[in-house]
Amino acid sequence: MALDLALGLYRVTPFGGLERQALELAHEAARRGHRVRLYTRSFAGERPPGVEVHELPVRALTNAGRDRAFDRALARALAQRPAEVVVGFNRLGGLDVFYAADPCHAATRGRPGRLPLPARRARNALERALFAPGGRTHALVQSEAERARYQAHFATPPARLHLLPPGLRPEFLASGPERAPQVRTRLGIPPEAPLVLALGSDFRRKGLARTLAALAALPEARAWLLVVGAGRAAAFERRARALGVAARFVGGQADVLPFYRAADVLAHPAHEETTGSVLLEAASQGLAVVASGACGFAPLLAEAGAGLVLAEPFQADELRAALARLLADAPLRRALGARGRAAAPRWSLARRLDEMLAVIERAAREKLAGSPRP
Repeated sequence: MALDLALGLYRVTPFGGLERQALELAHEAARRGHRVRLYTRSFAGERPPGVEVHELPVRALTNAGRDRAFDRALARALAQRPAEVVVGFNRLGGLDVFYAADPCHAATRGRPGRLPLPARRARNALERALFAPGGRTHALVQSEAERARYQAHFATPPARLHLLPPGLRPEFLASGPERAPQVRTRLGIPPEAPLVLALGSDFRRKGLARTLAALAALPEARAWLLVVGAGRAAAFERRARALGVAARFVGGQADVLPFYRAADVLAHPAHEETTGSVLLEAASQGLAVVASGACGFAPLLAEAGAGLVLAEPFQADELRAALARLLADAPLRRALGARGRAAAPRWSLARRLDEMLAVIERAAREKLAGSPRP
């Protein structure tokens, strides 16, 4: 059945993984004949064909204030023009389906004995409403660990927590060149130099400081660092210079494939990471990976034998040793890369979108029937 879908997302930028997932869902739903509206505070980049984009500009002094103002603006827009199913990619009110991209807030920032700020209290309240046992919202969760967290903190019925498979876009599964030497040439990186890639737009959370410290402790490796991602890079650039790490910061990039193909190792020692799609993207391109155990997709990487997963809690010496091992052992890098390429077809985006739309259609049937949700 053709549905009238409304998708809500704080903002859309060209390089964010969450935004990309929302746009991919919107495009696929429209392709299947659903009527799709996307509501956001601001939209930058190419608009998906067949999808209505509605910008709801709001004003507030803080990001948290703007988020709350957008929530109210979205509620007003949907009151004027209701949708059969409302899908949220941020914690919003009135959702039928919630795409749980961020870690469980109660587990990571709502620890007992710590008085939350007003913004934290608001997020906790929204999260409780979304996951309460008597609620009606279906949640699309990214990893088994996250599903367990929501059940532990909110006693959410398992039938409302839908574990999504990973979803590599088609370009990561298509045949193409294994290496991209032109990237090194353009950036002035010697062709024979060991090159570590750090990819992600939240430098602090993705563990960039950890990577810099580890590389600084390996002067014998003479490794270069290539940092791809949008964000405030100045402090990290200063840190790299102070530590003597040869680094290139290139900002956010619409096409990241050449950067994976230019590097020898992906380092992703994230502090927290609900999924970590970069782990699987890198593996699909034959790149050896070292990742923290905090990444939701780290078990998939380990299962495929495509990289080294660090233990939690994080130990700096373990990251340093893992990078030293990979940079010194080309046959090991090739073996890990080959396993990653072989596993990649299991992580296709098509399967992920199928499961997302199946949950959305189920929510629509339950809403239409007026039946209580599990």
